[in-house]
Amino acid sequence: MSVSLYGSGNTILQVVQATTTTSTNTNSTSFVDTALSATITPLSTTSKILVMVQGNIWMFTGASGYNCYAVINAVRNGTQVTAQSLSEDCQNAPNGPTMNMPVSITYLDSPATTSALTYKVQIKLAINNYSNQITFLRNDNSANPIGTITLLEVSGS
Repeated sequence: MSVSLYGSGNTILQVVQATTTTSTNTNSTSFVDTALSATITPLSTTSKILVMVQGNIWMFTGASGYNCYAVINAVRNGTQVTAQSLSEDCQNAPNGPTMNMPVSITYLDSPATTSALTYKVQIKLAINNYSNQITFLRNDNSANPIGTITLLEVSGS
C-alpha cells in the first residue's frame, strides 16, 4: 500500500516503527547508544527516509547554579545524520537540580541506496564539569516512558 502526499507527487512506500521502554543512563561526553533503533531497506536509490524520534531526556547537574547540557543524536549505519542539543536551567527546575524534557527529532535523510539502513538513537553530555548525568527514557515512578523511532520511505523524483 502506498499513500500519496497531497500536492507533491511523492508517495510513502513503506513505514517501519520500533519502540522501547529501556532506559539508557550516562555521564559521558562521548555518544552512547540507546536501545532505540530500527532498520529499513529502501526500494529505490532515489527514495528519502523520513526519520522521526520521540522520547524524553532526564538531566541532572551536581553543582549549584549550572545548566544541564545534553545532545541526542540520530545515526544511520554509524554515521550521524542529525543531532539536537538540549540545555536547561536545572537549578531552577521544580524538582531541584534535575529536568525531564520531551525529545522530538524529525529529519529527512537522502541515503541513495537500496541496502539495509539501521537508524539508531544516541545520547551524550555536552559538558560534564559537575557530576552531570542524563538518562534517555528515565522511569521516575510516575510514568513508563516509551521511546519511538519511525522510518518512512518517501519516493524520490
